[in-house]
Amino acid sequence: MKVHNILFTTQIALEEFILKKKMQSFSNILVQIFSGTTEPEKFMSVAKTIKALLPQAEIIGAITSGEICRGVMYEGEIALSFSLFDATRVKSKLYAFDKRFCVEDIKHDLYEKETKALIVLSDGLRSNTELYIKKLHDINEDVTIAGGRAGDNAAFRKTYVFNEEIYTDNGWVLASLSSQELYVNTDYLLNWTPIGKEMIVTKCDGNILYELDGIPIVQVYRKYLGDDIVKNLSGSCMSFPLLTSKDGIEIARDPIAVVENDAMMYAGNFEKGDVVRFSFANIEDLTDNLTEPFLALSKYPSEAVYVYSCAARKALLAENLKAKLHLLESLAPSVRIFYLWRVFSVQ
Repeated sequence: MKVHNILFTTQIALEEFILKKKMQSFSNILVQIFSGTTEPEKFMSVAKTIKALLPQAEIIGAITSGEICRGVMYEGEIALSFSLFDATRVKSKLYAFDKRFCVEDIKHDLYEKETKALIVLSDGLRSNTELYIKKLHDINEDVTIAGGRAGDNAAFRKTYVFNEEIYTDNGWVLASLSSQELYVNTDYLLNWTPIGKEMIVTKCDGNILYELDGIPIVQVYRKYLGDDIVKNLSGSCMSFPLLTSKDGIEIARDPIAVVENDAMMYAGNFEKGDVVRFSFANIEDLTDNLTEPFLALSKYPSEAVYVYSCAARKALLAENLKAKLHLLESLAPSVRIFYLWRVFSVQ
């Protein structure tokens, strides 16, 4: 396979780029669009243009909280990534959750006997993505699931996913990769440092958190992080996610909205009895402990690396993040979006 990345400037420049890379000669193409602009007419115009130039392409896209193209970080741009496959078959589809939706539809539409990976781009604010991810995992535990939730530069107003036909602020757009010859490797990096006392989730409903240790969640934030943090929820909390453990894996939970009765909605679910702690980003932990995961990935010859990173990491590390992501670029051409979730490489 081959990967080519570019920032969108004009339709003429895009057409010249596609012709120069001889993309028309490939029958299996995945296009990922990472839009720093939140205006639907702009990102939809780009998607439609690509489809007109490459009718065989499968297109998925999301608005973002930052874009990286060729090792440079941007905001407000539209980054395009073209994955050209020799043998891997690509399928894609958008599902709006406010219409009829069932996970079995995805199985019917996108899964094949040789499906190795699913890329899932989700809206960032409305859907309970974790619930559906678990159902996807149950379909075939051997299929790697990776991707991210859409971001709007921490405005927390409205986020979109899209293809060349439609867009939604409440749904998914997915792509499946299927081939006997495809090899997928995955890794996950967190490195957030826990602080403070352990607290017990005493009242929750899926991704809505009401109480810790019997105390309303907003009051917990006020007690431990101060009034200034509470005044600017939810964006102010990105640097202090709640840490918990699921199946032996440490994960972070960021709030994305304040809902009724001082409850908070998170980008992930809780269960009553979960043990959580606040956390913060130790810059050294985030930048100096990458050798082991880098060496693990480097054992597998890769032709592309797809990176879906969180907006908090971008905001905290700034130029340091760019330097560290060059490690992944040295493995293979990297496709990058800022929001959340997993990393995987394909061969």
